[in-house]
Amino acid sequence: MRKSLKGLFVTIIITSLVLASGCARRNDPVGAVVSGDQGAIKSFLHDFEAPGFLPANGEGLTLTEFPSRKSKTYVPPHYRLPGQGRPYPVLYLLLDFGGNATTKDVTAEYYFEIGLRRLADSLINAGVIRPMIIATVDLHNAYGGSWYTNNPIQGRYDDCLVEFVAYVDTALNASTHNGRFSRAISGVGMGGYGAVISAMRHPGLFSSVSSINGHLAFSSESVKHNFRGVVEWAPMVFEENRVTPLPVSPNPYGDAATLPYYSIAPDITRPLAKPFTNLVFSMAAAFSPFNPATATSEDSVTWMNKAVAGGVETNWKVTLPFDYSGNLWPPSWSDWKANDPSRILYDNPVALADVQVKVMAGTTSRYNTLAQNRIFRDVAVQRGALTVQYSEYEGYDGYDTEARNYLIFVLKDILIFHSDNFTQDPFTP
Repeated sequence: MRKSLKGLFVTIIITSLVLASGCARRNDPVGAVVSGDQGAIKSFLHDFEAPGFLPANGEGLTLTEFPSRKSKTYVPPHYRLPGQGRPYPVLYLLLDFGGNATTKDVTAEYYFEIGLRRLADSLINAGVIRPMIIATVDLHNAYGGSWYTNNPIQGRYDDCLVEFVAYVDTALNASTHNGRFSRAISGVGMGGYGAVISAMRHPGLFSSVSSINGHLAFSSESVKHNFRGVVEWAPMVFEENRVTPLPVSPNPYGDAATLPYYSIAPDITRPLAKPFTNLVFSMAAAFSPFNPATATSEDSVTWMNKAVAGGVETNWKVTLPFDYSGNLWPPSWSDWKANDPSRILYDNPVALADVQVKVMAGTTSRYNTLAQNRIFRDVAVQRGALTVQYSEYEGYDGYDTEARNYLIFVLKDILIFHSDNFTQDPFTP
């Protein structure tokens, strides 16, 4: 029972590094808990309603979204209010798809349930990392995830994140003197996607970004990764909804044969009860929403409208990236590709040029994230993105890297990485 870490650092010459540690480290990721002063946790609601970022009354998704969102934030030992002591750099941690919830009420406990406060306290007391604020915020939607993206249908979640950063800058004792060099962003799964895509969209906001098992590639033309893209999720979506895909498309069987396909629907009370369905619907809501005002007949082919299937007239306002045969559907798939981090990096190799990047991937992953991360790494190498560090990590026997509790071991490396990349604030206590 050993944990191994396989590292690949993206430089002009790719080098490999394998680290191992014993079972004791599994029980205590700090190595040995360093006692000392404790930080605190601040819990609060932040209201996004005033700027009109999120639909408040069922607009958009036709599912009620709540503009007041939960935040739970760690502040280090000896933290003082703004203006009363040394300001601190801030690391933003974004939540995964589905969060830690079995219902649609994602809690702000995601990272704290697994011991983030204890880990941060120990590393700070040991002098391994510098004191920092670690901020989280719930930006999920009823499908299980917003993908931190703006669109006119589901809401302006990218704007929400930027606005939350501005709020933390003023509401907490955050260091603003160094600008982006005192800010970093990270996340798991969907949160890893959000961290990387936010750093690409807002190059002046963060100095470092990291991702753990992030969704960083939606497709790959290379067969070496054994990943044909999100079309591989189609069979699971059909199975979760007890729908048999048609053998071929375009459909030669008539409209009646396609009705079961249009009955596919997410579970908006328990996103993880239909994990692949909700994952695809959440991504479709973010990347390929259906807008009747601009829709074409081609868009309507994969528009998920239950009224089409003779069910309750509920307009999900999304178009799926695959059709009733499980084949990619070009009109909506092109919208997904425009939001693919690997494709964005390939088309714009300097998208992360001014940001230090750390990408970590577990060797077991439900949603093909290992292959996605390897694709992202290959693009980074091919396009000369020399600021990208890449590593893979393994779990233990019977305790794979999909287990959320395993994150505490990976978070140690994430906290150290971002601490090392923060610029020292010129102000002292």
